[in-house]
Amino acid sequence: MKPIYQQDKYFNITPLYTAIRYNHDDPDCSLNKSDALTVTRYPDKWIYKCHRCGDTGCRGVNGLPPDKIKELLKNKKGKKRGSHKVEYVSFPPDMTRVLPSSVQAWLSKYDLEHTSNLWYYSPGLNRAIFTICNYRGHIVGWTGRTMGKVKKKKNPKWYHIIRKDFDKPHILLQNNNFGQYKVCVYVEDVLSALKVSEAVGQSVCLLSAYVPKKLLLTKSGILNILWLDYDKGKYMLEKITEFNSLGFNTKFIWTDKDPKEYNLDFIKQKVKEKLKHDN
Repeated sequence: MKPIYQQDKYFNITPLYTAIRYNHDDPDCSLNKSDALTVTRYPDKWIYKCHRCGDTGCRGVNGLPPDKIKELLKNKKGKKRGSHKVEYVSFPPDMTRVLPSSVQAWLSKYDLEHTSNLWYYSPGLNRAIFTICNYRGHIVGWTGRTMGKVKKKKNPKWYHIIRKDFDKPHILLQNNNFGQYKVCVYVEDVLSALKVSEAVGQSVCLLSAYVPKKLLLTKSGILNILWLDYDKGKYMLEKITEFNSLGFNTKFIWTDKDPKEYNLDFIKQKVKEKLKHDN
């Protein structure tokens, strides 16, 4: 069996556990017609088959198994978050859709148990895993939250695997129940982004407290809101001044807790106040 022509692109754009049909661009495929190649992606490999020329095979990607990731985590001393950039994003081979009670309880704590279908779990890492996609829906990384005891020296709370060419890691979440988005709220963590998008329609998880201006939405009528903790207040004021001077419509929300700690009505009210002042 020979590798597919330009095969790398298929791994990066195929969703997990989903069979997608593509053009078979291999010049040796004499029929070379649309939707001839079926690609199915798994955490650490993909299986492909051309239904016209018969070419078939399995392509593995040398991902980071749990023991390797644990070694990397040991080098992230004193940090709440760790990250590692890779050329091809693969997932822990033991990753599963079956969530243990610890993950279920964690989601329920923030009234987000209904989002369990968006999460995976790695027993070897003992982490709940959330996939990171770009605006086209292509997987560009994943972030994992430990279900064990947080140890700054070797087990940070969050750990990210990010594709090297995705230079501004973030997660854009949109609620399709909203016909038109009037606001985009920027938060630090995944749970806060899930809750805010449910409340007001659109949110960006920054995976940190850093807000790159390349992520801000410039569409007319869209209000950008930074929602960070009180301890980031000085940083936010500097960023708000910078972004507004560059023409971005930007405001901020200060609270003593992350958005995930509040109910949907409170989130809606805080955002509504900013929209009212913007008119």
